Amino acid sequence: MPQRRIILRNWQVYAAPANIGANEPVGGIKETQSDSSVEEAVTIALNKLAPREKEFVIRYFFQGETYCQIADALKISEKRIGGLHERAIRKLKKSLSEFVKTRYGIHVSSSSDCPICLSSDRPKIEKSIRNKKRSGTWKSIIRSIKRRYKIDIRTPQIVISHEKYHMEA
Repeated sequence: MPQRRIILRNWQVYAAPANIGANEPVGGIKETQSDSSVEEAVTIALNKLAPREKEFVIRYFFQGETYCQIADALKISEKRIGGLHERAIRKLKKSLSEFVKTRYGIHVSSSSDCPICLSSDRPKIEKSIRNKKRSGTWKSIIRSIKRRYKIDIRTPQIVISHEKYHMEA
């Protein structure tokens, strides 16, 4: 039985053999579904990432490369690698949250302090964000959110970040 290995930094972690049965205990934990469903969910989540984010995850978590090595390969600064790391993890967490909830019964909360995400009127606000004309400014949207929903948004970046990171495509 060949074993798969994951290299994380200088550690090698040997995963369960690829062809282990669904009812055989693995490390004292009895699995109820085959390992392939986890691999499939992770693959789907990885494929949703931007190419650089995906490359970062593969190089950092699966190949064990350091920030410095990845920065050299991608020809970007180490500081930007940190941002890439945070963004990739946030997107993976969001993509895998439903799978984790279904498979393991663990609710993954979005630790967001975004005022739009915390609003009970989020669907209505997102509808107005989606309806914004591409050539238009955020001024009217921000004014509308302040007036209708009593959310104090001071900069367009809050709305832009919400649109980019929190709204479904």
